[in-house]
Amino acid sequence: KQQPNDIPLRLAYARTLIGANRHADALTQFEILLKQAPDNADVLLGAALLSIDLKNMDKAEGYLTQLSKQPKRSGEASFYLGVVAEEKKDFAAAKQWYASVPPGENYLSAQIRIAELMARQGDIEGARDHLRGLGFADPSQKLRIYLAEGNILYQAGQCAPAMELYDAALTEIPDN
Repeated sequence: KQQPNDIPLRLAYARTLIGANRHADALTQFEILLKQAPDNADVLLGAALLSIDLKNMDKAEGYLTQLSKQPKRSGEASFYLGVVAEEKKDFAAAKQWYASVPPGENYLSAQIRIAELMARQGDIEGARDHLRGLGFADPSQKLRIYLAEGNILYQAGQCAPAMELYDAALTEIPDN
């Protein structure tokens, strides 16, 4: 109250509210911050993520759309716009958003979500092909792909192929 225009202080307060699991109150603080700094990417993302957490997808979509106009954060915005579309059960839009995520921090997660959406819509083999086509060499990324594919098979009731896949994964990534 004594420093209403101190952006770092209000941001710290909002983060403290998140830590106290007071997400609605934290969102109020982020909205105040957005009035002071409407183009602050961190504030836009924080407001969007809180809105997703509070199941206000329309509000989250607005923040993310604004964030997507910032070139350095457009990939992150695309990923979370995919999450919003998925929550709204607009799977076609979700796949498009995930497909637009560039290589980087959220790329693999976006690709896995595309495969999961394909599987949910009954295209198990297409989902598996999508994951296999990713071609990551890093062991941790390969592991995530194996786990995603195994989960898709398990969710589809294909336990024997899932076990075969896990056995193959253990051959390639032993002791995991």
